[in-house]
Amino acid sequence: MGKNAKPTVCNGRLQSTLHNKNNESGILVGSAAWFAWLAEQQRFVFSGEHGRFTARREMRRGQPYWYAYRRREGKLRKAYLGRADGLTLTCLHEADAKLAGLGQHRSVTLDDLATAKNGGETAVSLLTTPSPAAIVNTKLHVPIQPKSLIRRPHLTNQLTTPLTLIHAPDGFGKSTLLTQWAATSQNLVVWVTLDANDDAPAHLWHIIIAALQTVWPACGQRLLPLAATPDFDQMKTAVTSLINEITAFSTAPFALILDDFHFITQQISLQSIHFLINHLPSTMQLLISGDTHLPFSLGQWRAAGILTELSIDDLRLTAQEGIAFLKMQPLTQSLSDAEMRELVRQTNGWAAGLRLAALSLRQRTEIGPSLSRLIREDAYFNDYFVENVLHQQEPHVQQFLLHTSILKKVTADLCNAVTKQENSEQILEHLWRSNLFLTRFGGDTAWYQYHALFKAVLNRQLHHHHPELAPTLHQRAARWYQANHAPDEAVQHLLAISAWGEAAALIETVALRELHDKGEDSRLLRWVQQLPVEVVQQHISLLGTYIRLTNIALSPTHQAQFLQQVENNILSVPEDQRSDDETAVLTEIGRFHHMLVSGQTLSPVPSTLDNTFMLMDTFLRGVQFFKQRDFPNAEIVMEQVLEDAKINGNLFVALIAGGSLIFCGILQGRLQQSEWKVHQLLRWVEARAGRWPAPTSALFSNLAWIAYERDQLNEALQWLGKASDIDPNPTSSNMPLLIHILQARIQAAQGDIAAGLATLRAAFNLNPDMHSGLWTRHDLMLYQALLYARKGDLVQANRLLATVQFGGDGETAVTPSADILLLVLAEIQLAQKEYDEAEKTLRQLVHRFPYGLLTEPLLRPLVMLAAALFAQNKVNQAQKMMEKALRMAVAEGWKRPFLERGTQIASLLILIVHTSRLTAETRRFTQQLVDTLHQTTAGEPAPPPAAIAQLAIAAAISERELEVLRLVSAGLSNQAIAVRMMITVSTVNTYLKNIYRKLDVHSRTEAVLRAQALNLPIS
Repeated sequence: MGKNAKPTVCNGRLQSTLHNKNNESGILVGSAAWFAWLAEQQRFVFSGEHGRFTARREMRRGQPYWYAYRRREGKLRKAYLGRADGLTLTCLHEADAKLAGLGQHRSVTLDDLATAKNGGETAVSLLTTPSPAAIVNTKLHVPIQPKSLIRRPHLTNQLTTPLTLIHAPDGFGKSTLLTQWAATSQNLVVWVTLDANDDAPAHLWHIIIAALQTVWPACGQRLLPLAATPDFDQMKTAVTSLINEITAFSTAPFALILDDFHFITQQISLQSIHFLINHLPSTMQLLISGDTHLPFSLGQWRAAGILTELSIDDLRLTAQEGIAFLKMQPLTQSLSDAEMRELVRQTNGWAAGLRLAALSLRQRTEIGPSLSRLIREDAYFNDYFVENVLHQQEPHVQQFLLHTSILKKVTADLCNAVTKQENSEQILEHLWRSNLFLTRFGGDTAWYQYHALFKAVLNRQLHHHHPELAPTLHQRAARWYQANHAPDEAVQHLLAISAWGEAAALIETVALRELHDKGEDSRLLRWVQQLPVEVVQQHISLLGTYIRLTNIALSPTHQAQFLQQVENNILSVPEDQRSDDETAVLTEIGRFHHMLVSGQTLSPVPSTLDNTFMLMDTFLRGVQFFKQRDFPNAEIVMEQVLEDAKINGNLFVALIAGGSLIFCGILQGRLQQSEWKVHQLLRWVEARAGRWPAPTSALFSNLAWIAYERDQLNEALQWLGKASDIDPNPTSSNMPLLIHILQARIQAAQGDIAAGLATLRAAFNLNPDMHSGLWTRHDLMLYQALLYARKGDLVQANRLLATVQFGGDGETAVTPSADILLLVLAEIQLAQKEYDEAEKTLRQLVHRFPYGLLTEPLLRPLVMLAAALFAQNKVNQAQKMMEKALRMAVAEGWKRPFLERGTQIASLLILIVHTSRLTAETRRFTQQLVDTLHQTTAGEPAPPPAAIAQLAIAAAISERELEVLRLVSAGLSNQAIAVRMMITVSTVNTYLKNIYRKLDVHSRTEAVLRAQALNLPIS
């Protein structure tokens, strides 16, 4: 057989060569050897009476099926062959005839069908084929529900109208949804799974009747004799008779489900179903699902209110559903919720795509740094899209798909310009109606977008098979966008073909508009990062924009390296040969170097800077205050920048200033005011832009933080999901890391510390090309140590803490955030019951950072300090500290810092409820905390009243009185105590009288014994 020859079946045998078709040697079709050979094959050629066709094995819902393909009258025709065990010679001849457009003309009655049900020939085979073939019973049964079933009541509850049409590409869960609905329906359900053999009108209706007869055996018996290729009048008469019989038989509501309806394409078959819909019996509900847009005119049914439609937008899994689905898959490594959310986003909620992703991950020992890249480049996705989508299209459609895969979004005119053909509108309409992973957007001009994974596969196929075409295609796209006044869209295509100079000039024209009007910085940063440094240094405006953005988004190290490279490049050019821009760039770099060395920000230079630059430079002064934990001054600057930006309509600056301002407010404990400011700014952004620019994610993360601190954990996760979805491809890792850290803390608060640790581990795997101006690797390690301490794994917690403090992780030394380091140290000390050390650490923390920590409010260390004091039986001090914390928290509904301490502070809170002078509001709030702690600590019994009474006595002893008691216990006289405490003897006597009264004793000895009984720390 030649190198490219395909195995061929001719004269009933699989031939060994293509040149000896009369040779009787070879494998006999239908023999055991034939079926064994088929099991290892993907395709073969059949040569029959009416020509040749290609048979291919394709995967459908994870199972292999065979299909026949032949081109006739300029169109590629398809016929269903079935499973490998059904590929007999008769089956192949029938497909040969069907692909030739030939049909049978024998009439048949419903008596034939009844005969078939009693063991004779089936009416279906009499109508459509010259040989007997039974209806597969499983086609008439509701499929078994899959084990990995996600309950979707928000969809099944919609299926209440007389008619439901469901259409989406393969693998979006259409059949699964219908089986789920059928399982919960109170009515009788009749099911039909269609295939390519059911396309003929007679075959279609006989299988429908066969399904109905599983419920009403006599239904359809009076159907008039019907030709295998009837005209519509014959079908209308037959369907009318069937409708009347259904009306007579069905005394109670029932549903008929026609699944895989995309196999029905013949006009008369479609017309007959349309007739049925228009004359549905009152007891009948019809549900139709298919892979393609169903070819019906829907306006009348919509207007009548009888139609429910579900499409890909309804069927794609939400983030929560996708995560739940992935948790049911047998993954070989533990994925964090953040990683699973990323998979759901990459697959766009496509259930089959998630299953393929899980299959791929099972083959890997580690995920690697970029989960999204791993999925986009995965062989399973490539095979699926190539075999089941791309290769099923006609050659000119395949070419169209490959050529337009370079485009982010497509429209007919753009595609015509890129492909140099004039039929793009027809092709796009065909692809959309066929549901070939293409989404259509409304508007005056129809725009479309390929599914991200499908686009990635197409693009790889283009570069693999036609690498020489890509530059030309990108060039055409860039020219079209420029001609249509969309220079920002042209930039990416110019960058793709390394047209650096032209791209840089274009970026320079749109950069400030990208910030001012669109509020976007991620795309702008990505553009500039792709340019060679030698090009950037020729454009001072670009350099100024990039440096200001990186000062916010990227690490100081990254920025310093970039500036040094630019400076070295320019200095290598003789001074008299430098351009004016290069000279100006050197001056600007000098200013930035001074800023980096001094730790100060740039002072605005109005004569040389655009208004956006001036606002950003002022904002950077606020950032400097923020990094110094001087939140009041940071707020003053941010407030002014926000107002100026709103006056100027500058979206980007308003968003970054507003987000930072609000975060400062959260850290200082003003949750209500911060929440109000978020919603106010969101209303302004929506009115200004009508959408959410990427920096809006900071506002939603602020809402998530507020909800978390109020212990509204589900709401916090929802806000966090929105923050993540708004900016799925950031250039900086500031926001992704914040989202990971907050999500880990929410998971820990929900009692799943293991999931929180998995989320933090996933944060280390974020794209290494992303840098952060806010977080370091050591910050992540500190938060891991925090969770390990709360989990009780003090070995791991101390190991991570030591790594951060003293190095040893193989990373470049990075100074960790001192405030977070002290907070985690105190957490570990509390877990190790080193309460005196924890007190010292927390007092140091509160003293050094009186306004709050970089990412933690001051309330948290105050509550921890109260816990450390209480554990040392410094009850009076602990009570005062806790009362201070409660006064800060009550108006804001701030709960998490208290709930995190659990049983450490439960008795203290009960003491405060019973003994402290509180407002009614504070008392209610404190009691709510006590009740919540009781619920979350497995019903641990509350301390008895006697224990609270003892605590009340201990709490009455002030810190100064406690010091007197210590000295009395040590045997010092009143005179010696006065000298030691630098007070008068009379003051000592006053202290002792108060102590005697509070402890209900009458002597120094009794006082000491009573204090010891109360566990007061006097020794």
